[in-house]
Amino acid sequence: MSLALGVGFLQASISHTDSSTDAPLAFDTTALCQLHSIEAAPGRVTAELPVTPAVANRYGTLHGGCIATLVDTVGTAALVTVSPKGGVSLSINVNYLSKAPLNGSVLVEAQLVRSGRTIATIDVQIKDKATGALVAQGTHVKFIAQDEPDLTAIMEGMTKAAAGPGDSGGRQGGAASQPAAAAGGAQHRQGGAAAPRSRL
Repeated sequence: MSLALGVGFLQASISHTDSSTDAPLAFDTTALCQLHSIEAAPGRVTAELPVTPAVANRYGTLHGGCIATLVDTVGTAALVTVSPKGGVSLSINVNYLSKAPLNGSVLVEAQLVRSGRTIATIDVQIKDKATGALVAQGTHVKFIAQDEPDLTAIMEGMTKAAAGPGDSGGRQGGAASQPAAAAGGAQHRQGGAAAPRSRL
């Protein structure tokens, strides 16, 4: 279940748009709407993001704010592959090491380092797809409250917010709910694989 939730959370976050206007309803969607090739294993999520003008800075390279959002959001997805709760951020630290040029792509690798009763730490590396150079390294520390609602309930709220008046789910209602179902199917297809993975 959590493996599917990790992929479903990430896909819902990047496709969270108003069903009638297609306008983004969250910053994650604005920054990461072109994230793709999402794969998950327990405690780990990988994805790819093209460097387009929408996420570039004035120098024609991937914007630092977008990199920090990758650390935040993909890091959270790695956590929820093993936990039903996404937690809240205590700290996000990013070391910017090299540039990722316009029209290229970056690979994002988020790995859960440790998850205790209330504190989780995730390491996120962002690499230039063409050269393999490390663009940025981030550490995301999260607090998990015992009374925090499961992420499934939060995702359901995102679906309702996206649906227009009188809309039973609208286009986005399906988009937000389908990723979890698709991820569940991907998990189901793993069968008896020794190292389960889910891909979207």
